[in-house]
Amino acid sequence: MRQKLSQLLKSNAVLAIALNLAFLALALCFCETKFEESDDFYLASMLSGAYGNAPNAKIHFVNFIFGFLIKPLYLMFPTVSWFLVIQIGLFFCALTGVTYVLLQRLGRSFGFAVSLFFVAFFSDDLYIVFQWTKSAVFLTISGFFILLWASKEKRHWAFLVGGGLLMLCGSWIRFEAFQQAFPFMALIYVSDFWVYKKYTGIRELLKGERRLWITAVVIAIAVLGCGKIHQQAMSEEGYSYYSQYNGTRAAIMDYSRSNATDFFDDIEEAGFSKEDYKLFKNWIFYDPDVYSLQNIQILQRAAQVNTYSKMQRIKFILASNRPAMVSGYPIFWAFIVLLLGVAVTHRRALWPTLMAFLLALSLYAYLMLLGRVLYRLEFGIWLGSACVALWYLKPLIRFRWHKTYTILLIFVLVAFKFSIYIPADFFAQRTRECTEQDKSDINSELFYSREYNLARYESRPHKYGCYSELKKELESHPENLYMLSHLDMIRPQFCWFSPFKAVPVGYFKNQIFLGFWTVYWPDIEQSLRERGIQNPMKELVKDNVYVVGQTAVEDGKIKEFLMRHYYDSVSVDLVKIVDGVRIYKFWAE
Repeated sequence: MRQKLSQLLKSNAVLAIALNLAFLALALCFCETKFEESDDFYLASMLSGAYGNAPNAKIHFVNFIFGFLIKPLYLMFPTVSWFLVIQIGLFFCALTGVTYVLLQRLGRSFGFAVSLFFVAFFSDDLYIVFQWTKSAVFLTISGFFILLWASKEKRHWAFLVGGGLLMLCGSWIRFEAFQQAFPFMALIYVSDFWVYKKYTGIRELLKGERRLWITAVVIAIAVLGCGKIHQQAMSEEGYSYYSQYNGTRAAIMDYSRSNATDFFDDIEEAGFSKEDYKLFKNWIFYDPDVYSLQNIQILQRAAQVNTYSKMQRIKFILASNRPAMVSGYPIFWAFIVLLLGVAVTHRRALWPTLMAFLLALSLYAYLMLLGRVLYRLEFGIWLGSACVALWYLKPLIRFRWHKTYTILLIFVLVAFKFSIYIPADFFAQRTRECTEQDKSDINSELFYSREYNLARYESRPHKYGCYSELKKELESHPENLYMLSHLDMIRPQFCWFSPFKAVPVGYFKNQIFLGFWTVYWPDIEQSLRERGIQNPMKELVKDNVYVVGQTAVEDGKIKEFLMRHYYDSVSVDLVKIVDGVRIYKFWAE
């Protein structure tokens, strides 16, 4: 019994679990998990039922099946943000699986060193600065890595199932990220034949790769089937309109106009005013008459016609400072180190790794043509490239990897990661009070930045005490409906809840944005109907309806909108200022 226990403790499985438990513990105990974008916070809020009367599994961006599976957890343990907790659990499983594969392929000593390096560089974007797009692409690629190894090495079917489930979860969390991972998966699979030349014909290939092909077909059927189930769930009354409206809204926000004059001429010719469009761009558009789906489709068509040409975008690519920014990404340098590792250990397979680099550059060019270069998408590019390099690393033959080298690597990683895991203010006395510096951090690019920012990984701001008086003010008047300015209120709301804490059922029912991607979501529509609100913008003048935030209020734009479309005369009163945030009341005269 003791001998079996000793063998178990020395196994690669236990070593993989121990390594990843250590990184998970470091992240949870010494760092502060943050949402990279506001989207993650509001996705979790929608799932927890914050805008309705119960948790809701139907969200446009996340597959219905994922929401359906975690909904019972919200019902049983409503205080936990299962949207985040479940994904962190999946990250741990995926990282442990990849570590185990590397230990098996590269040997215990060298495999441990490579695993340590990979986890150290890529886990920060999972455990510390969370974003659901990064989550989906990581689960997809890591699942494929495990699945392909299990197939090539004829391992137990449980590895095939585990890898396939991780890939399926990736497709549930965000299908577009699953698609982003596909080119790298294809590159690994196809290049493997040329590198190893294991098969001489199609028949031999199909026979030798039978397990993999069967698994791939099952996964493809599962992914497509789950997609159809999601489409069916979102086709129900209310959800279909929400999906269509949000897709049109996103297209308008994402397109760049090369000639504003022509764009405004086009929309005004179609009957849409320039003033109304400017409100729309300031995230104020919850008006089913003025900003109906039919009307914003006018904006979409004009945006598509008046966007930058491909030649102009190519010029932007050539003049871009993106290469300088990428050179500051730790994950980019992680790929470079792994590429050099392939050059040393497996020179014959260097060309697929170089192909991964060219593929990365091609994806950058594609994203620049679309005008959508975001760090969360770049993470998937360098993760995919790194996994190609990992696949072609080989055990060292000419010399043995001694423990001394691993100890040296640990010291290097500790020096590199020290500021993240032990930030400068770690030993400072912490309070729940919100300081001016805390507010400054909240309202700067420290949070919700689209670009890589090392300060977000290192910081432990005391932000959960911020805007507490505003929170109390809105909580103490459930009879009121507060229409929120997106630009003013998105950060204060974020400060009220830890990422691991679920927003309670119904908490946001009386706090509705004047414009956001949540507009027309059925739970929000139902909450408004319960208060007798049919047109939120038009009915800002009703009793007990207030506007929170100064955007388009102080400059009179909302007042002008109401007078332009609905009322002869409108007045605005500043009711109070709480935590620096202004609350207004509109009146029709």
